[in-house]
Amino acid sequence: MKKILIIIMCAIFALTAGSCDRNAKFETYIPVHPLQDVVLSASATCQGETVAGDVDNVAHTIKFVFTDAEDFSQVEMKLNFASRAVLKEGAVEDQTVNLKGNTYSFVANNTENDITYTVSAAKASVVEVDRTQCSVIKGLAGDADSTVYCKDPADPKYLFDGKWLSKKNAYSEVSYKYFGWTVAYNQAGHNNVFTFSAGSAMRLAKMIVRPYWGYCNNDPAEFEIYAYNLPGAPTGDWANWTLIATVNDADKWQLTKSAVAGSADDQVVNGTVVEFKYDPENLPEAQYYRFKVVKNFFSEFGTSMSSLWSVRINWFTISEIQLWRYNIDEQNQ
Repeated sequence: MKKILIIIMCAIFALTAGSCDRNAKFETYIPVHPLQDVVLSASATCQGETVAGDVDNVAHTIKFVFTDAEDFSQVEMKLNFASRAVLKEGAVEDQTVNLKGNTYSFVANNTENDITYTVSAAKASVVEVDRTQCSVIKGLAGDADSTVYCKDPADPKYLFDGKWLSKKNAYSEVSYKYFGWTVAYNQAGHNNVFTFSAGSAMRLAKMIVRPYWGYCNNDPAEFEIYAYNLPGAPTGDWANWTLIATVNDADKWQLTKSAVAGSADDQVVNGTVVEFKYDPENLPEAQYYRFKVVKNFFSEFGTSMSSLWSVRINWFTISEIQLWRYNIDEQNQ
């Protein structure tokens, strides 16, 4: 057997050795594809405010959006280039530039072509979203069963009706109406999630969540806010949703229950304010948002809240949601 193997190996060697041209020239060039992303990231500091840049390697633009700074005459800019990028005119990693009423341009090569990038700065103001353009989206896969909550007194139309309790126990101010549901704790297929449309795509700047029960009972003690990160109508697939806020209101029960209605300690007066930092990388522009109730106050405090807490952990109430969005002031660019 060993002899057969040796004979076969010798034959192969003889064939290959005989076919090789020792004087042949081999191609030593390794093709290099042009860079898709010349600028990997950017940041800027102006008047003490530091922001991440919105880098677009297709349009070849970089925009810095500030929420506090107003004078862009001295912007300290830091650019992070791809290692294979060839830096040319004006392409400096750290420098101070004047973006007040101006843009700044630089040139970098992507290993194939020279590309001109344009850098600009703008200020983002915060404006309230028209509540009449907001609405609850019904029937999305993974959301709460809309047949449970689409009826009085817990109807989606009350979530954006412009009415909320100005202080604890002021239920008559909203005619005892709210948005929410009461379902059995083990009801199959029910999820403590709802989705709403803000009317158009936007970057949220602030959200105020107004409680109904004064931070107890069915009100959300812990919840999460998600933004839909794809264009078009939303789907229930959580892979397409970006978590933008996690909120824990559990401590507000004790503060509110012992407070005088309407006083500074009455947490209902101001509601739950959720602020979102302008961040093009982690805060997507979105029209659709998802509200996920992690725990209501029954679930949070158990028998301290009620002896019937265990059958009410999927109950949910909320009085109102108010929204504010970022608006880019073109005149400040």
